[in-house]
Amino acid sequence: MEVVAADAQKQHIRKLRDERARHSLRSAQRGHLQSKQQPRLLYQPRSADGRLITELSPKLHGEKDVKVQDDCLRSYTQAISALRADLLGADQSSLNDALVAAALLFCCETTLNPKAATVSPHTNGLSAIILSQAKRSTEPSELARGIIYFHWKGTFAVPVALGEPSPFDNQYWLSLEPVSHWDADKEVLRLRHLGQKLFIRLPRLIASVRALRVGSPPSTAIDTAIQLAKDLVALEDVYAENKVLHRISMVKTSDTAAASIVPFSFQYQDTTTFEAAVYYWQTRIILNRLCIKLPDLRPPGNTDFDTATLKTENVRMAINIIMSWQYGCAIGVVGGWALCLAFVAVWGAAYDVPELQRGGRPLSLSKVRPWLAEHYDRMHGGTADINEATMDEAAEVLVGGPLTGFTVTGFKQ
Repeated sequence: MEVVAADAQKQHIRKLRDERARHSLRSAQRGHLQSKQQPRLLYQPRSADGRLITELSPKLHGEKDVKVQDDCLRSYTQAISALRADLLGADQSSLNDALVAAALLFCCETTLNPKAATVSPHTNGLSAIILSQAKRSTEPSELARGIIYFHWKGTFAVPVALGEPSPFDNQYWLSLEPVSHWDADKEVLRLRHLGQKLFIRLPRLIASVRALRVGSPPSTAIDTAIQLAKDLVALEDVYAENKVLHRISMVKTSDTAAASIVPFSFQYQDTTTFEAAVYYWQTRIILNRLCIKLPDLRPPGNTDFDTATLKTENVRMAINIIMSWQYGCAIGVVGGWALCLAFVAVWGAAYDVPELQRGGRPLSLSKVRPWLAEHYDRMHGGTADINEATMDEAAEVLVGGPLTGFTVTGFKQ
């Protein structure tokens, strides 16, 4: 009888997993991504439980069926156990299993509740697992490289909230090119790499500017910050950006409110190009805003940065990000993840100038600001209670302002 019961239980488990696989396939077929935009598999978990958790995130996203949710949450419990077992393993495969588990659990938690206190441990755990690869091998796995390029919360957001340099701010991580599985033009990969470098190096400059703004530091500290800013300004590729822009087509903006700001929107050929461009523009905007702040901390008459040119450049990139919003919405979670911080950067760019301009025509900030705040709130599930004052506070954090407000709290969570 015990043997029969065990066999029945195994059959039930196989049936359940088959149902989950079919549901995952249906979810992918209903998705917004075209087939050529589907991400390629960088790593196949060895264990059955490890493979099982790869189905959690796509199933939970937008899922209303209570039975399916219950099945996912049971798998979630198994995933926690699998992660704990993999962390005890000593080989590279166990480390990769743990990396997959932590990454997907992070996605799972943010899908269930972006404000959940358990999101932060997964974020920190993901960073710790990736960082441990630098101690174990001379070259990180393809999986680690793939994940770190999407892990801006660990490389950028958490360090900014803590007022510290990024733990990834060293040559080992800065030198990593995008994973070879990304089938993209070299100019796209170039922008993606530059944006990644800025995500990693900007927290140090933000912390330095904050220290300069709150005290009376020696001139050497100011010189060091300005030299770092100049080094980061050099992380630019106008040729690659222009090549990418010329490959992007234009379509009419369908949303009425957005159309009053940008009548036309970008239609990217794939999500890789979208991410490369949007991440590049938002990090450049943050950097330019820091460079605009730095001259105020120096004696009058310094000419370290052409602030007028930087403001003009920021307006151009801010408009590009707004024109990317429609495509970002169409691809779902991936788009929202890329645009979340970008909207704070755009808000800051608009804060620095009397008006935004598109094609020589001024855009009404009275339309732009409420639109940015509304859609930033939507990216947080409509529960963040975003208004103009909180957006001002968030934008100021990114240029060395006080470590207060919902952004800092959200980055730490």
